[in-house]
Amino acid sequence: MPGEVTHAGRSPSYLVSERLFKDMMSSYRRAIPVEALSDGDVALIEQAEVQTDDPYDLEDIADIEDAPSPSR
Repeated sequence: MPGEVTHAGRSPSYLVSERLFKDMMSSYRRAIPVEALSDGDVALIEQAEVQTDDPYDLEDIADIEDAPSPSR
């Protein structure tokens, strides 16, 4: 079970077992440059579909300038 490590009332880190850490890291996704994708990877991406009952298009996505700022 993870142990919370606090400092000044904040939780900057957690202590976890080696097994939990290895399990988490084995499922961790890493970003790779698009140039590193194989032709098969690109084909799978091109075939991917979003399952939704609500139609959407790119106009539904707000521009970064119009997006609300994250609260801190």
